[in-house]
Amino acid sequence: MPTFKNQTTNGRGIMNILILTPTFILLTASAGFCAEIKTSDISGNPASSRPVPLKNAYTRHLIPGEDFAAESPSVITSTQAKEDLNTLERLMEEAYAGHEYFGSRGMDWPGLFNLIKQELDGKPVWAATQYYNLLMKHLAAADIQDNHLSLKINTAGKQYWHAPSASHWTPRFAGYYVIRENGRLYLTGRDHRSADSIELIAVQGKNPLGFLFPTYVKDLPDETYLLGVLERSSTGYLDCAVKIGTAAPSGISLPLHPIRTKRQAAMPVFESKTIDGIPYIALRSMQDQYASELEKFVQSAETVRSSPVIILDMRGAAGGSDGWGIRWLSGLTNGVLRPNRTVSVLVSPATLQGKVNYLREELFQAGDKSAREHISGLLKRAEAELRSKEKERARRHWEPKTFEWPGSAPGKFEGTLLVISDAYNVSAGEGFLETLKGLGKQVIILGENSGGVNTFGPLYPYRLPNSRIKIYLAQGITLYRGEVCESKGIPPDLWIDEEDILPSALEYAKKHVPLSDEKRGNGKAP
Repeated sequence: MPTFKNQTTNGRGIMNILILTPTFILLTASAGFCAEIKTSDISGNPASSRPVPLKNAYTRHLIPGEDFAAESPSVITSTQAKEDLNTLERLMEEAYAGHEYFGSRGMDWPGLFNLIKQELDGKPVWAATQYYNLLMKHLAAADIQDNHLSLKINTAGKQYWHAPSASHWTPRFAGYYVIRENGRLYLTGRDHRSADSIELIAVQGKNPLGFLFPTYVKDLPDETYLLGVLERSSTGYLDCAVKIGTAAPSGISLPLHPIRTKRQAAMPVFESKTIDGIPYIALRSMQDQYASELEKFVQSAETVRSSPVIILDMRGAAGGSDGWGIRWLSGLTNGVLRPNRTVSVLVSPATLQGKVNYLREELFQAGDKSAREHISGLLKRAEAELRSKEKERARRHWEPKTFEWPGSAPGKFEGTLLVISDAYNVSAGEGFLETLKGLGKQVIILGENSGGVNTFGPLYPYRLPNSRIKIYLAQGITLYRGEVCESKGIPPDLWIDEEDILPSALEYAKKHVPLSDEKRGNGKAP
């Protein structure tokens, strides 16, 4: 079993609506965390094991493909609700990668389920929606800081999919830019002008450097920053010490506003075009059900790799498999791709069934023939793996994983990749974002911090037998650059405090990666 260090956390942040897939809306509440854990704390430890408990351990959690649209019954008895709760408790132990992690941080799992059982004793009959809300209430109160952990219920022709403890750290900025000149910091307004030379001396009684976020603003120097905070909670103001001219330092209080970036309207899964001669590629999902569009995305790498600059727009890249992104990157450059991440995966009869369930659900949702063929192949392999492990009587254990992939392009990518990211870039999108960072200085991320749904996964569905409520549990825990950082997300290189990030990316490309006449349009997107 991997071991985890207890970490002190502070602050809170809330993200009210988080897009998980193009099909469903994940409504969120409560708070997030960010903890630093060394890679050695999660991988490289002796694997734990225990006997398979029951004969039907390899079949009891399977969901038939056609049942993913089945609705919950209107009511269930208290006895049925308790049976479902026992199933949920067993799933948490057998299939949830966060069980040991949160247990090591003080989570009382038996106490949680005992509290729910006590409430179930109070009524002989429960509406399925009441039972769903009861589970949500207690899971939210337990403050399980996993943005992927979620429950879904189908009732009255509608689907409700909630994450009880999901959150996002929202950056908040003052209405000023900060410019560094000759080793000193000066405030300037959003109109790029300052009537007086206002030197920034301190923020919240501390060195201002801890409150500066690199940004890009046309017509301002390269060393321009946003002044603000990235915390779970904020007072809404920054108390600053400033100096105007030769006067003595004085104090001012600057109000903060949430980053202005707006969520993009519904967009195609894949889009490519040229803007002012610059190849522009947009990727909104990496779910296997969009295989035909994602194959086009993968193939686009060959067309654009000779360009001196590419814009890859990943706003709203909501989950799926980052294997699609890795294939694209492999087609962009050669050499070995080594993303700086380590994954510890829980392998058990339950997680093997969860993988089958996931692919059955993807197949159920797939619309076109290409996607169905692709997912069917993956499903056959997952079912074969399940049968093989059943014959082996495999025990529950953890497997540490590292990753590297060979680049397939004929040569190295020599250009610059500008990546646009926002808070709706989550899950597999964040995994791909971190893989892209492996290109080093050739990759520049603009926008805001990603959604922070990148620690626990992949996400597999299971079903409670009586209420037919589905619970989505993560099989693994991922460290990026040696850290677990749920809710905080992956930060950009340049923070853009504007409603639309794309204009800033285009201006940056023109200023810092100018295209010669002979190269303009060369390597344009298909």
